[in-house]
Amino acid sequence: KKLKATIAFRKEFKADESRLSFYEENPNEDMVKFREDMEKQVEKGFMYVKGIDKKNRALLRLDLGRVQAPWDLTPYVQNHMYHYDRALACTERRTNGAEDKINAIVSFQDYGMKNQPPLANDRAVMTYFGLHWPERLDKAFFVNVPFIFRLFFKLIQ
Repeated sequence: KKLKATIAFRKEFKADESRLSFYEENPNEDMVKFREDMEKQVEKGFMYVKGIDKKNRALLRLDLGRVQAPWDLTPYVQNHMYHYDRALACTERRTNGAEDKINAIVSFQDYGMKNQPPLANDRAVMTYFGLHWPERLDKAFFVNVPFIFRLFFKLIQ
């Protein structure tokens, strides 16, 4: 049941086309559209794969202060999916398949109301990754966290 749901999700957000759109010599219409959307998202520079940890797991970096509108859900999810897949591929290649997890660094530097995506977008991303990439995140590190978040974390501990 979960596998069927994951296959449907990957079809809905065109996961295979996302990977192939950058390498295919004769991309179809969907690939061209995806590539254009991704180039717009990547230009913002808020998410990228850079570096490894001691166990050769890739580091996925999210600089939330660089997030910018538009907030269309599909490209937003596709961007996260593309980079998450890319980080997993880096880990698997670096470890010859021995590792299947990544680490994430989430930076809140320059984060504020002007670059805050709708809650529905972030909720969708978290739901999709929880359902379709379970247990692939080893650790998440939060840096430059605003005071209000630190206060909230202290209250729930």
